[in-house]
Amino acid sequence: MKVSQPTLFIAGQKDGVIQGASKEQLEESFSRGVDDLRGVHLIPETGHWVQQERPDEVNGLLLDFLGSLGEP
Repeated sequence: MKVSQPTLFIAGQKDGVIQGASKEQLEESFSRGVDDLRGVHLIPETGHWVQQERPDEVNGLLLDFLGSLGEP
């Protein structure tokens, strides 16, 4: 079953959960289960707690994403 809601993925590039996956690898993986992927963002030099390590960057990405929700 695919998710059909707008979806944004943000992670730290050094997050062990993604095991060194590239943006392209993550996009391909998400495409199997997400119909409306609006972006994959890997923040450099950042670990698992991306929202605490880089709050300004994460907030900017979230605001851009939320602002795009009215657009097809």
